Amino acid sequence: ALEVLCQDSSSSTVRNISVIGRRGHVQSAFTIKEVRELTKLPNSTFHVQRDELDAGMDDSVSQTVLKQSRPKQRIDKLLRDHAIAEEEHQQQLGKNNSSEVHLRFLWNPVKFQQSSAQSNRLGSVV
Repeated sequence: ALEVLCQDSSSSTVRNISVIGRRGHVQSAFTIKEVRELTKLPNSTFHVQRDELDAGMDDSVSQTVLKQSRPKQRIDKLLRDHAIAEEEHQQQLGKNNSSEVHLRFLWNPVKFQQSSAQSNRLGSVV
């Protein structure tokens, strides 16, 4: 789906992408370059929630990993800076953009439900 956004978004039907992680952002496996690319996808708005970033830092393991890993520190800073900017409305949030990318953490999906309107699409995550 992300490849579709990088191409011609005016003809794409993809409007909302959620990247869901079961653990916190400190345990994520992506690189700073990959996160930065998500924040700069053309014709799309990137969203991350600060409360999920904070909740991911509640245990001592996450805090230790963050202190010992410069790449994780850079990812943490990028995500937090973006979350703060979004909260303060320093950027235009989806006004002229055709799609949204949500990076979500600490989710535990139990079931993926089919869309009632289109059987080949995801309707919801429970």
